[in-house]
Amino acid sequence: MIVNEEALFAYFDLSHGAFPFTREECDRVMSRRQQCGKLFIDELLHQVYEASGDELYPPTSVDGFRNLLRAVDSSSMSRAQKASIPLYFFCHWYPHAAAFATADGATEDEKQLRKFARAHNIAPHYANIVRAYFLLDKEQYESAVHLLADPRIIPDWSSKILATLAAAGIDETGHLILRYIRCAKPTISEPEDIYIYLGALARDNFMDAWLYQRSFVNQDARRECVRQILDTCLIRQCSTSRFIFRC
Repeated sequence: MIVNEEALFAYFDLSHGAFPFTREECDRVMSRRQQCGKLFIDELLHQVYEASGDELYPPTSVDGFRNLLRAVDSSSMSRAQKASIPLYFFCHWYPHAAAFATADGATEDEKQLRKFARAHNIAPHYANIVRAYFLLDKEQYESAVHLLADPRIIPDWSSKILATLAAAGIDETGHLILRYIRCAKPTISEPEDIYIYLGALARDNFMDAWLYQRSFVNQDARRECVRQILDTCLIRQCSTSRFIFRC
């Protein structure tokens, strides 16, 4: 075990009424999964799912939650991964701390979250990535991008982050896509990522989008970019919808 099992469980209030995985919350998670495919927590738990042959998240009972934590600890994941996944679960108990971090950690929820991270030797920047994944799965995009818009943070799934934001609608999240790309500076090389970025640019500033498409040497790529810009600006319906934005 990374830590004593009971010491780990002690961080989570498993009493009746405090357990956050209510039927409503489990239904929300399942609905979200059906809507956009794998969640970020599913990506984090990939090795656990493979070993167990089943999706253990969301747990529908306290015993199910205990089994999930045990499955994480007995998996072949790295020590850092094993420590970070419980932090994701911890955010279910303290969602306000996950979404509204303060500079000095003054709120009680924030203190609890930081205490948990310190106890498990989770670096602050890595804790912010996990919190951002939790917020993206909860569709709290503004707060998630606030955490991710940091060049020191290099998440594992930048393409998935972009696809998740785009799936919510370029009109609603275009400014967040631009903020994430401009601040975090993820590598934009896959076609899907390029068209998401171009769609957000075209919504914001036509000339920026036009200059961006001119940066491509390949003529076929430029023609597709121009088509994307025209679709976005003239038809007012971003043609990135024809790409599969699975979260």
